[in-house]
Amino acid sequence: MNQDEWIIDVSLYLRGPGLNPETMSRVLGIPSRRPSDAGRAHPRPWLRAHGGTRPPSATAKRAAVTRTGVWRLTAAADSSVIADHVADLLARIPVDRGPLDAVDGVQEAFIAIAVTIPAEDDGRGDCEFDVSAELMAGLARVGLPIRVTVDVIKK
Repeated sequence: MNQDEWIIDVSLYLRGPGLNPETMSRVLGIPSRRPSDAGRAHPRPWLRAHGGTRPPSATAKRAAVTRTGVWRLTAAADSSVIADHVADLLARIPVDRGPLDAVDGVQEAFIAIAVTIPAEDDGRGDCEFDVSAELMAGLARVGLPIRVTVDVIKK
């Protein structure tokens, strides 16, 4: 399997109903990638998918409102090795500010590792993630849960 075809996204997520991404960026000293404010109205996804046409349902005509604020920091490693992305993210996280899940407004904090790999001809796919002792110590220092998703997509 050619790892150069993998899509790797390793991100730190901070979420909470009262979380303000701009405030979180000031507190942490880092800008967020794709922030989302709680209470912000936005068009329903079907509006984008169907060229802006609305279904006949009266309830479907209302805009969706984001219930949870989201602040996201994403690794920027130019690598096809998952550990490189994790190490890049860990280098960006300010651990001197205390536990991130204890920051005001944060209800949930986690590191997400998402990998998308093309399927082999038989429809299967394999993905390995080696964690060195140094990387494990860095993850322990941050002290957040990790969510891993691997998607195998047919070509």
